[in-house]
Amino acid sequence: MPFVLLLLTSLIALSAPSPLAAQTLGDIARQEEARRGTGKKAERSFTNADLKVDSAAESPDGTAVVDTPRGFFSLSSGGYVSAEEIIARSEAAIAKGEAAKGDDNRAEAYWRDRAQRIRTDRDNAQRQVTTLAAAQPASTSEQAVTKKALDRAQAVLDNLEQQWLKLRTQAGAAGVPKAWVQ
Repeated sequence: MPFVLLLLTSLIALSAPSPLAAQTLGDIARQEEARRGTGKKAERSFTNADLKVDSAAESPDGTAVVDTPRGFFSLSSGGYVSAEEIIARSEAAIAKGEAAKGDDNRAEAYWRDRAQRIRTDRDNAQRQVTTLAAAQPASTSEQAVTKKALDRAQAVLDNLEQQWLKLRTQAGAAGVPKAWVQ
């Protein structure tokens, strides 16, 4: 029975009509090329470079066209400014110290407190450096530990000295009286 079924299936498959000749990819490409060749070509194409802004342009109803402002609206100047102008104004304000001054009511307290904190930290770091420099460790391992601690303490002291100089420079630029940061 399996043999008969196999024979019958083979006869049906062979007797079916063969598929039509398939179109090749080359044939499809040639047909598409021929179809596109018959279309109308553009006479001229326009780019943004071909377009010019007409400042005196009018709309079809006869009213003047308003040019859109370029840049950023500045509340302080009440108009549009360029990014470069915003940066220049910000740098000028920082140079004058307006940004560092802060609130007039707390300006003196702010500067005095900041100076006092740096001064206290600097004095503590100086005492630690002096103590570590005067230490006489007995063993070489203690000497290495002491040297490492001394280097760290000296780095902290140097950093605080830089902070102190920066504070005095900022205070001078902000017009702060010297007595506030002495």
